[in-house]
Amino acid sequence: MHKTIVSDTSCFIVLDNIGELEILKLSYGNILTTQDVADEFGKGLPQWVEKNHLWTSNFRKNMSWSLAKEKLVLLL
Repeated sequence: MHKTIVSDTSCFIVLDNIGELEILKLSYGNILTTQDVADEFGKGLPQWVEKNHLWTSNFRKNMSWSLAKEKLVLLL
């Protein structure tokens, strides 16, 4: 079953460095991130990564427990 995940910059950087960014989509389906993370990544993210403009990095950190309760996976 695919889940929705929230990804931080390090996940995008590591997978991009080994040419495996697509593995996120194949493994989880729905990928969410913030504009802050997209900016820090420094490259264009694939269209299948949804940038949630309402979240800030600080909000995401504070909500990590709530996200886990909602069966979302938080990748940091």
